[in-house]
Amino acid sequence: MQLLSKEVIGRALVRLDEKLGLQGVEGEVCLFGGSVMMFAFNARESTKDVDAIFQPTAAVRPAIKEIQEEQNLPDDWMNDTAKVFTSPIHKTSLEEAKNLPSFRHLKVYWPRPEYLLAMKAMASRVPVSAEYNRERGDVDDIKLLVQHLGLKEPKEVFDIVQKYYAAKQIPARTEQVINMVFHQLKVRQHS
Repeated sequence: MQLLSKEVIGRALVRLDEKLGLQGVEGEVCLFGGSVMMFAFNARESTKDVDAIFQPTAAVRPAIKEIQEEQNLPDDWMNDTAKVFTSPIHKTSLEEAKNLPSFRHLKVYWPRPEYLLAMKAMASRVPVSAEYNRERGDVDDIKLLVQHLGLKEPKEVFDIVQKYYAAKQIPARTEQVINMVFHQLKVRQHS
């Protein structure tokens, strides 16, 4: 599996900006997941893909495919699968992305830390092995966000999640993961 570094993603976004400019189109990309953890928090060196929502899709989607072919990137290097985890208050929960190249035809956003935590909690699964996998990456990301936000107990995370999602939408595994995160943080503090 080919992992994507900051440099690779940065180059691809610069190319996306150029392609939109050639079409006379102003585009928007909202980044999620590992790419935000990488750029906003320096929490990892690479990510397997760029989870994003983009518009106008009629111009951006073909450009993503062309960039994939030009730069020999994985087929799903940028995908919009994260849209299933967006909150009804998504638009008001974003901030302009930082630590990226400047663009003329592309605006790049990402979730505020609280919203990113809520999304990570909703999408997470309880890790099944000690090997690095998506689930373990989500748990590590949740730990980092909990610490970044200065949260001290699981209830604070649940309150944040319920700010963005209705209680009936929150899967039972979310509670398991959050409780596990706080248990691991306590163990680490006492060792």
